[in-house]
Amino acid sequence: MPRSTIRTLHRFGAIAFALALALPAGMALAQQSAADPPAARAMQFSDQQLQSFAKAALQVRRIAQRAEASLQGTKTASARQAVVASAEKEQVRAVKASGLTLDQYNAISMAARQNPNMRMKIGQYVRQDLGRQK
Repeated sequence: MPRSTIRTLHRFGAIAFALALALPAGMALAQQSAADPPAARAMQFSDQQLQSFAKAALQVRRIAQRAEASLQGTKTASARQAVVASAEKEQVRAVKASGLTLDQYNAISMAARQNPNMRMKIGQYVRQDLGRQK
């Protein structure tokens, strides 16, 4: 899998996570790319897709945090590559397990950056998921 796919997943997961925790929008949006495809802004998503995105974003973020912690203890480039490769696979599995394709996950994330109402809905779903996990 291309490294850009997982960076995209991680970046968008972090954005969704930041939105859910009600961090200032500027902090979350500072991570976005300069140009989003117009198609992402025009797409409509069901509540079920947004709930799936929220669940996947939480998982993607947790996997990234575990990988980052593991990377601190690695001493060789090959060990770091193994940690990253494993995390990438796990993140993709998490997105697919949520019922979304990678393209859907990325499209929802891009659209949410352009749509404040969608961001709020995703944030609500993430908070609900966090509440259930306590």
